[in-house]
Amino acid sequence: MNTVTVILSACLFSLSVSYLTLLYNFSKIRSQYKSLFFDMMLMEKLINEIEDSKLKSDESVHKENFIKFLSDSRDWAYQYIEDVQTGLKTFIDETAPEINYFREYGDTMALAPNYYSMKKISEEYDKLKSLLPEEELK
Repeated sequence: MNTVTVILSACLFSLSVSYLTLLYNFSKIRSQYKSLFFDMMLMEKLINEIEDSKLKSDESVHKENFIKFLSDSRDWAYQYIEDVQTGLKTFIDETAPEINYFREYGDTMALAPNYYSMKKISEEYDKLKSLLPEEELK
């Protein structure tokens, strides 16, 4: 029986050492798992922050582009208005003598073939002239 006891004791000791080693390894794995879990949570948080900042930067880029578009459109509109006013001023300056002549002597040439055309041109001339600011007409 001594031999059996020694053999059983050796097996029990071996089993105990194996069990303790297994517990120690599980403890290490658990702590590593916790560490990995927290690292993963931190990475997800950082990824979300990066994506949020990217979305915000995309929104700010769109806002900047829209503001630039508004500014460019405004500049273009002012330039267009200035060009139209310059064109109207040139037209009025160039045609004023003929229009004034027609107005002064138009009744005497009422039978001329271009009388009604000139009358209509004179009326439209006055409409165009009214579109210009007063300081442009001087």
